[in-house]
This record gives sequence, structure tokens and C-alpha cells, in this order.
Amino acid sequence: MSGYLLLLLPLRVRLGLNRLKTLHQESRLKIAVVSVLGGVFWLGLFALFYWGFAWLKQFMGLETYFTGAMLALFFFSLLLMLAFSNAIIAYSSLFQSNESTFLMSCPLSHETIFLHKFFESVLFSSWAFILLGIPLVVTFGWVSEAGLGFYLAAVPFFAFFVLIPAAFGAVAALVFAVVVPANTKRTLWAAAALLIVGGSWTGIRVVAATGGMAPYSYEWVNGLLGKIRFCQSPYLPSTWITEGLMLSARGEWGETFFRLGLVSSHGLMAALVANGLALRLYPVGWSRIHSGREKKRYGRPKWMDRRGRGLVLLILKDLTIFRRDPVQWSQCAILFGLLGIYIVNLRTFAFDQEKILWRHWTSFLNLTATCLVLATLTTRFIFPLLSLEGRRFWILGLLPLKRETILYGKFFFSLGTSLVVSETLMVVSNVMLKTSQGILAIHMGTLVLVCCALSGLSVGMGALYPNLKEDNPSKIVSGFGGTLNLILSLAYVSLVVSVEAVLSHLALTEQIGPDNLGWWAAGAAVFLLALTAVTALLPLWLGARALARLEL
Repeated sequence: MSGYLLLLLPLRVRLGLNRLKTLHQESRLKIAVVSVLGGVFWLGLFALFYWGFAWLKQFMGLETYFTGAMLALFFFSLLLMLAFSNAIIAYSSLFQSNESTFLMSCPLSHETIFLHKFFESVLFSSWAFILLGIPLVVTFGWVSEAGLGFYLAAVPFFAFFVLIPAAFGAVAALVFAVVVPANTKRTLWAAAALLIVGGSWTGIRVVAATGGMAPYSYEWVNGLLGKIRFCQSPYLPSTWITEGLMLSARGEWGETFFRLGLVSSHGLMAALVANGLALRLYPVGWSRIHSGREKKRYGRPKWMDRRGRGLVLLILKDLTIFRRDPVQWSQCAILFGLLGIYIVNLRTFAFDQEKILWRHWTSFLNLTATCLVLATLTTRFIFPLLSLEGRRFWILGLLPLKRETILYGKFFFSLGTSLVVSETLMVVSNVMLKTSQGILAIHMGTLVLVCCALSGLSVGMGALYPNLKEDNPSKIVSGFGGTLNLILSLAYVSLVVSVEAVLSHLALTEQIGPDNLGWWAAGAAVFLLALTAVTALLPLWLGARALARLEL
């Protein structure tokens, strides 16, 4: 086993090095945008963590219960997210990847294949932990004036900590493959619904403080700490790494090494248990998934029996494909679910007791966050829709429809789905903040414009820069067209929100009189309508022309 594993691990390293060597073949625009945005995001994390620790040191001191509770909550959240992501990655890599199918045909033991894919999932799922953990450790050590030993101790803490959620995720993937029958949609839907409802309920219970208290008061802080006290349980790995980092910052190395021993021993033990279970469960799970127990009836979908215009059928086709792909809708559910948990808990901060200006700015920040999520999702899911038709595009070409109708179908599919979710979140947000009906109407109207513009932009750009030979949406989006689409989407969202935020701020601070407010609002409305029309219609028109000239 060990000899074959030593052959597979260098192979993975060689593949990674070859990937780095071929980066020059990627779009320069993509590399530049990703580098700049990634650098800005990382510097923003450094600034955010530094400001938070500096504020705590000035007003409360770093050696307080509050600091430990916040760090424990941070690592506990990462523990859950890493376990969830490892479960998804492990399931797909162990049972659904082409590489695992090839390795199963080789003279390799199941243990060797599992360990190879286990280390792969650890690397793929832990980059976010490293991305978030480095700014946290560096700023905490900087503010607390810790020595070099603090930073050296953080490396083994992180290395062994990631093994724990990786092992739990791998075990969950193995158990799921064995227990859940193959191709059981109802079980998948029930599990997803239970996960979303449970996560939402937990988030509300954790974040929500006692209502009616003055925000940021002593009672409010105690109420909030009481809700997250479970994160500091002595039986949780998040508590061990939190205490270990804080003790190493103070130079108490005896207790630090004890916490490091806890994290390392449990991390290695978790990996050992996962490997032992894989010896029994991996062959059974692989056999159940690939044994051909398919009892699905391939009949005509009900929506195909409807008599209507071809545009309606195209929209229903895209909706059915989206509904049948758990990878697609699960990512959307996670993003909008996290945003929904935040919005539902706005009442925690008692904004109705604050000044109207703060409620106003908070509502615009919520609008901005919703629009940015929409920009990300339309680029990720709508832009590659046309390219994903791929080699099956000739089927659509045989239909008695104009090619531009295919684009319009994808446009209305994107518009309808994005409007339903975003408008719901915006109504809940403004109700929680108790904003005026005028602000609510403005925000709802803004989301209509944003959904139209982003949908038209993504569909049109997807037709201008198609990649019909690729069936991986991530690779389609990572090209020049996807990068340019994301840049234009973010630029449009930034411009729209900035115009409305500046105008509303000037009106609330009475820098614009009531007599001139109508003219300013009319001018802003005309500008935004014109901008939205150009952003939505121009790419659709150019995309329709490119699709009409496309040879299939």
C-alpha cells in the first residue's frame, strides 16, 4: 500500500506543478483581475482583523473572555464549513470522478485509493482556512506583541486541525454512499432541506441576542456571549486551537504544547478512524453506486406535454435541468441562505432604536450585498448556460425556433429565478430595519433593474464567448468571457448602488431641498434606466448576432 501511495502522491504534485507552468496560457485579463481582487480581499481581511483586535485591546484588553469567545466562534464556524466542504469533495472524488474509476481498474488496494483521494480533499478544501487563518494569526500576534514562537506554533496547529473536519467529511461521504440508495432523489431533497432548515435555525439561535436591550451595552454583550457559549466547550477542537494560540501569544509554552498535543492526537486519530472505516465502507459504497440499480423510467417530462410557445418550453427545460443538478442549486442555497440568516437577525442589533441615518445606510449595505451575490451567481451559473448545451446544441437547432429565442429563454429563466429570491430577501431586510415604504419601493425597483441588467449581460456575453467543447462550468467561467462578464457586472452594480446611495444620503441630510429633490430623483431614474437598457439589451443583441453566425 505505502509503495503505491508514494507513487500517487508525487503524481499529484507533478500535476500541480504542470498546472502552474501552464498559467501563462490563461487569459492575462483573468490573471490580472484574480490577482488584484484576491490581493485587495486579503488586505481587507488584514485591515478588518487588525482593527478588531486593536479595538479590543484599547477598550477591553485581549486577555478577556470576549476575545476567546470570538476566536472560538471563528474556528468553530470554520470547523463546520470545512467538514461540509470535505464531505462534498470526498464524495465526488471517491465515487464520481473519472480518476477514481481509473484507479479502481488498477492493481491498487481500496486503502491506497482512499488515502490518495483523502489527501487531495484536504488540500482542496483547506485553502479557505489558510486564506482566512493567516490574516487572523498575523494580526493577533502583531497586536498582542507576540514573539516568533507564536507564529511557528500556529503552523502545526493549523496542519493538524484541518485533519479533523477532513476525516469527518470523508466518513460522512462513505456512510452516505452506503446508507442512501443510489439515485434516490427524495432522500437527497430531504437531506438538503433538513440541512438548510437546521442551519438557518442554528444561525438564528446563535446570533440572536435578547430583544429589547440597548445594542452594544453590557447586557447585550452578555446575552450574545451566552448564545455562543457552546463554542467554548472543552471537548471541541475549536476550543483547543483557540486556547493554544492565546497561550502561545503569552509565552506559556507548557500549556501550549498540551493543547497542540490535543489537536494533533485527535487529528491523527480521526484520520486513522476514517481510513479504517474506508477499508470496509469504500468497496460497499462504490458497488452500490456503480452497480446499475437504476430503476428510473425515462418518460416524457410533464412540461413537454404542455402546449405553448417555444419560449416557455425553453425556460422550463432550463429550470428542470437546474432542479435536477444538486451541485448547482446547493451552491445558490448556501449563498442566499447565509445572506438570509444575516437579514433575519438584523433585529438583533435593535436598529429601530438607532438613528434613521444608520438604518438607511444598513439597508443600502444589504442592497449592495444582494446585488453582489446576484452578480456572482449570474456569472457562475447563467454565463455558461449556452456553452453547456455543447455538442447537444444541434438538437435545439432542429427546433422550429429562431436561435435568438434560445437566448431569450435563458434570459427570462435567469430573470425569474433571481427576482423571486432577491425581492424576498429585500422585503424581509427592510421590514426588519423598519425603513419607510419609499425606501422599500426604491430598493425593490432597483433589484428589478439589476436582475434585468445582470441576466441580459450574462446571457449575451455567454453567446459572444461560447465554449461548446467544455462541459465543466467552472472552466467555462474561468476564461476571458467569464472574467470580463464578472468585471462588467461588478462595475454596473457599483455604479447603480453608488448613485442611489449618494442621492438618498444627500436627501436625508437635507443637502438637497424638497423642491429640487424631484428633479434629482428624476434625473437619477432616467440615468439608471438608460444604463440598465444598455447593459441588458446591447449584450443580448450582440450575442444574438454571434449565435446566428455560429456554425454547428
